[in-house]
Amino acid sequence: MKPLLIVIFSWFVFICQAQIDSIAFASSSKDTTVLFQPKKADTKKPNTSKSQDTVKVKLQPFNFAFLVDYGKIFTYPTPLGEKWELGTSVELWERIEIVGEYGKWEKNFEQAISTGTYNMIGTYWRLGAGMLLPFNNISSRIGLGFRYGQSQFRDEGTYKIEATTLTEAAAFQFGPREGSKGKWISGVLSTFSELKLRPKIPDSPLNKIIKVGATIRYKVMLSYDRYEDEAFPTYAVPGFGRTFSDHVLTINLFLRIYPRGF
Repeated sequence: MKPLLIVIFSWFVFICQAQIDSIAFASSSKDTTVLFQPKKADTKKPNTSKSQDTVKVKLQPFNFAFLVDYGKIFTYPTPLGEKWELGTSVELWERIEIVGEYGKWEKNFEQAISTGTYNMIGTYWRLGAGMLLPFNNISSRIGLGFRYGQSQFRDEGTYKIEATTLTEAAAFQFGPREGSKGKWISGVLSTFSELKLRPKIPDSPLNKIIKVGATIRYKVMLSYDRYEDEAFPTYAVPGFGRTFSDHVLTINLFLRIYPRGF
């Protein structure tokens, strides 16, 4: 229930920011109508090729942002363990981005073994690229791209066998299994919008520093150390998720922080 509330809250913030953008753009357009009026035609030298002035938006050839997956921060108060992810995005002409991400898992999967424990610790990284498409008067973006990811992890656990009329109770331990690896690819759809720190001043540079958004990832596992011939196979892969399927759909919530503005 808690992850669902986090997703609903994040999308609510995103929608509110989009509405603020629309209102701010409408009010600023009314205030600057006089500045963009077409020039009066010269009666001596008429020029019909330019009937009105045009406003050109200059695209930045280079910018970068730091990425923070703030959804994983909510796992810290729980006994499930530690999860965090950071990244950086290099943007070219505000239309192409190159992304690098790095994260860590240190989790206790309580539901993995009903009569035992299963612990995992590992790190992962992802590299990829994509396109950025503006909407809502350029204050918001939609991203479409791909990622390639790898992880390295260690897992271990214990399990018990209850006593029956034919057998005695017994406890077993497996692992630690060191140096396990996993590889996968994913398609990424993201959307993000400005977090208005000064909503009454639409042109304030502070409004362009932080953006809030969400990412939908469709992941396809390429390979991982399964340990299917052992008593307990690999339960999850850091950065990918549970291994019940080689195709996984996930949602991540993130902040984009632009030190240079947007």
